[in-house]
Amino acid sequence: TAGKYTVRKYTGETSEQGMRGFAHPLSALTEKLPRQEQKGGADMSETMEIKGNTLTIRVPEELDHCSAEEIRLESDRLLIRNQIRQIVFDFSRTGFMDSSGIGMIMGRYRNIHLLGGTVKAVHVGGQVGRILRISGIHKVIQIEKDSAGRNEKGV
Repeated sequence: TAGKYTVRKYTGETSEQGMRGFAHPLSALTEKLPRQEQKGGADMSETMEIKGNTLTIRVPEELDHCSAEEIRLESDRLLIRNQIRQIVFDFSRTGFMDSSGIGMIMGRYRNIHLLGGTVKAVHVGGQVGRILRISGIHKVIQIEKDSAGRNEKGV
């Protein structure tokens, strides 16, 4: 049923990932994460890159409800399947972000924090930096300067 999650219990059997008796903390969500099919949106293969245990998300020019949902679905799928321990949001091309972007970032922070991982934002400047500061996100994730040498406060 839509909106309900299936909770998997410890069975003592070895999973296909080879982890005996340990379920990924977010594994209950896997059935809710369909393979993302693009319908005119940004290609997620160009938006996300995995190196080691780090997932880099190149945030699109406009981070609105539609793009935030696409990023949320695909990043959660990758987080579960690739043992990600750090998420890096690259805002180098982003000029606009609304409240759905804030929600998407905080959701990824919550998920990776459960796994003992970290989140950071890089190349933050302008309007996006002000939104991150006003929303308080800068208190829970590391924010690095944009290419012009300004941090989220414009200094």
